[in-house]
Amino acid sequence: MSTAAAVDGSDGLAPPLPPLLPLKNLASITHTSHHGDTHHRFEGPLEVVDMDYERLEHYGDSVLHLSVTSLIREMYPGLTPGGATLVRGALVSNLSLAGIAVEYGLHLRVLGAPSSIRFLERTQAALFEAYLGGMADEHGLETAMTWCQAVFRPRVVTQYALSKEAQTPIRPPSTNKRARSMLEEWSTKSKKYMKFETDEGVGPQSDRMFSCTLYFGDAADPSRVKGTGRTKKEATHAAAQKAADELELEGSDMSS
Repeated sequence: MSTAAAVDGSDGLAPPLPPLLPLKNLASITHTSHHGDTHHRFEGPLEVVDMDYERLEHYGDSVLHLSVTSLIREMYPGLTPGGATLVRGALVSNLSLAGIAVEYGLHLRVLGAPSSIRFLERTQAALFEAYLGGMADEHGLETAMTWCQAVFRPRVVTQYALSKEAQTPIRPPSTNKRARSMLEEWSTKSKKYMKFETDEGVGPQSDRMFSCTLYFGDAADPSRVKGTGRTKKEATHAAAQKAADELELEGSDMSS
């Protein structure tokens, strides 16, 4: 396998972790609890601030966001800022990064007390970012970004499809309002559980996207649908429309 293929995954395989020099590698896997030194609030001696992975994690976080944002722009140039933010947000979440760290076995290397910290999602995510920061420090930003994009390329494809599927075309307001009112009537008459949970939105203010998850049916094991929109109200109505369609409530869809 060529060095280029090993870094960019052009051979179709997940790229292996590029090795780090011993001191850099040690810093990338050392949790602050391992040495117990007092934290410096603003600045400290290099021999102290480089003793754990926090400094590398900070650098790696920037490398990660630049790499993934550039990759999304390359693969799906038609995405709006809001759409791209939805896709990127899922990819760089602690859940996603922790999964990658576990795939590479980074959590098994961590030094810290107690040893159970290796099973914490936030620790696993931090380990990935720290290793990426160490890679950029040692091998250069371009190499680190190339490797990172190789890791995320198949994940971008999957997340793009999931995010696109979650987008519900916004129907005329009367349609969605009718769906919600029929859904509320169904819930009352059938004494079924129904609950809306709306997030605070993602993306810039000029292109913000909101998501609403609607739980309905059996309170112990409810069904779940998600709707999105430019406002919380649109997201709520979109979720209601999906639920009404799923329940086949007569008259909920007035778009035809």
